[in-house]
Formats: sequence, C-alpha cells, structure tokens
Amino acid sequence: DVELFCDLAKNIGATPVLMIQPRLVSANNTDEEKSRIEYGYALLTHEALLKAYADTDRIMKEVAVEKGALLIDPSGALNGKGDLFIDHVHVNDKGSEALARIVAGELEKTLRPEPQNAATVK
Repeated sequence: DVELFCDLAKNIGATPVLMIQPRLVSANNTDEEKSRIEYGYALLTHEALLKAYADTDRIMKEVAVEKGALLIDPSGALNGKGDLFIDHVHVNDKGSEALARIVAGELEKTLRPEPQNAATVK
C-alpha cells in the first residue's frame, strides 16, 4: 500500500511524503506508561508491539529510499515520552506542538531549499 501510494503520488507529479508514526511504546516504558498502551487493540504483548513497530519503521524507510519519497521521522524525538501522549499513539497538546514543529521543519527544508552559493550561480 505504501509503495502504491508513492507511485500514485509520483504519477500526478507530487512528491510522496511518508512519516514514521511517533508512539508512546518504547523499550523503557514505565508501568504507568504501559497502562496507557492499548495492547488489546493490536492483540500483542509489549515486546511483540515493539517488534511490529520496528518492522513497520524499517519498511517505511526502505520504501522511502526505493521510491524517492520524503521521509519524516519524529520517532527519535518523541517516542517513549509519556508526557507527550494520551495513549499508545495519540499525542496530547504538548505532543501535537512538538510533532508539528518537526513536520514543519522537514517540509520547510523541501519547500525552501538552501539558496545556492552566489559564486556557483551564473
């Protein structure tokens, strides 16, 4: 599905943008944080959920490279930070602001590329 999305976007002249899902789930979750993770939703244990997310992230990264898509990865900055999440994947107001800053920063790099050095412009 992700490959198809990228192909369809490119077919209409758009740049596909993929994003790694930020999440509360991490190897270092406290018991309180684990109580907010909806294990029954995915029917997975904590360890299995970690593996599923790792596999999904790997696939997203591979597809982004293969299809030339922009990949936004806020996981390093947000994952496992209990004060940013309501539950396992939904950010609260503070998390929403942090995520918006990351996404805006990445999109700005794409939409406003660095100006060329005046010496190289003819």
